[in-house]
Amino acid sequence: MQIQNRSFFISAYQTRLMERHKTTDLFGAAAKEGATRRLNAAIADLKEKRGEDAVIVTMSEEAKRYLQSGDAQLQMLKDTAEMYVNSAAVNDPDPKDAFSARANDQWAVFSEYLNGSGFYDGLSDEEMGRMETMLMRITDGLDSLNREGAGWYSGIEMQLDSNEANLELESSTAALAYFSAKYVASDKREGFNALVAAYYKHNKEIVKGYQSIEERFNAARAKLPESTKRRMDRERESFLGGARAARAAKDLAVRNFLGGISRTDDTFSKNNALYAQLFDEIKDVNGFQSTLEQVRGQYLAFASNGSGERDIRDYIDINSAVTFSRIQGYWTELLVN
Repeated sequence: MQIQNRSFFISAYQTRLMERHKTTDLFGAAAKEGATRRLNAAIADLKEKRGEDAVIVTMSEEAKRYLQSGDAQLQMLKDTAEMYVNSAAVNDPDPKDAFSARANDQWAVFSEYLNGSGFYDGLSDEEMGRMETMLMRITDGLDSLNREGAGWYSGIEMQLDSNEANLELESSTAALAYFSAKYVASDKREGFNALVAAYYKHNKEIVKGYQSIEERFNAARAKLPESTKRRMDRERESFLGGARAARAAKDLAVRNFLGGISRTDDTFSKNNALYAQLFDEIKDVNGFQSTLEQVRGQYLAFASNGSGERDIRDYIDINSAVTFSRIQGYWTELLVN
């Protein structure tokens, strides 16, 4: 199993497209003629509007033919791939860690392995796209924790907090293991499972000590003297009125509570083990929803530090809803298809 940290691999579908274009003329004669006609019309229009002062680039007939050829289109695809990988790669990736160079597109490491092992060979373009999209959705949560470089795919709009990040660590790892058992042939599975283990190791270090911007703000505010908090509350209430002020006050009280919670890496690890045990129990679609509800119950208990206060648990539940929806989405796709 060899994954190059700076290989120009964007996706299996893109790779297949590039291979196909090596032997396929992208444009028929009619399309080429139409493109030439539109180009000449644009030049004539530019001359009419700007006169002889217009800057006109001329091309030989040979150059025009090349730009319309499959070779030119293939080169543009390669250039796009190189530009993307150069922008997405971490400046100093660990040569022993394939995921360090693709930290915000970790699905691509798995897809590159599958592509090299022949996994996609018998699949249609549509089936290949479905498999890659499934991998994208599984790693999307943890991909979002890395903000260096460009991301090829991301459905994350709100930053995950530390509890969500740890939940995604266990859920996505279990989902990748399920993907392996369900789709990857036995003779290719060992290599894929080795990547799953490397993915877990890489991301475990990422989530260790991780905090969202909001968590850091809450922790800093929770340390302020009570007199300062009261003054800030009065100033806030002067700008808000009625129901908005009451709602804001409740949310602020919850955030103060959450900001005062302190956890060690060992505390997270022990809770993660409970998540892992629950996700490991998922075998098929039957009972999945019940298992996910157990995960949600464990999540609320841990994130609230065992609090039974309704405002606290509601706040956590609302703020983690998108993460649970994403987890439910990729697990459902894995189990049903």
